[in-house]
Amino acid sequence: MPPERVFCALTDGREIEQWWGAVDVYRMRNWNADTRVGGKYSVVVHRADGNDLHASGKFLELEQPRKIVHTRKYEWQHPSLGQRETTITYRLDRSGRDTCDGAP
Repeated sequence: MPPERVFCALTDGREIEQWWGAVDVYRMRNWNADTRVGGKYSVVVHRADGNDLHASGKFLELEQPRKIVHTRKYEWQHPSLGQRETTITYRLDRSGRDTCDGAP
């Protein structure tokens, strides 16, 4: 996929809910975001067992279509992260012919 498409899939609620997760494990739902630097987001991780787990964060950097940096905090006891806030960076560089080498 080209970086523009991946950037959209990581920031647009309709895309996230279709693209992120696996039906037999979890799905992202109720994505609500102010997609700008300093903007906040929230999402519900809907697990296959029916439980809903909430997460939220803030966008720190948005360089469309190449880079996204945001915080994430789980509002539940994540097995390895607990409830501490983490920072996630996505760098969307082409590899081979596209962002995900070999992707259609």
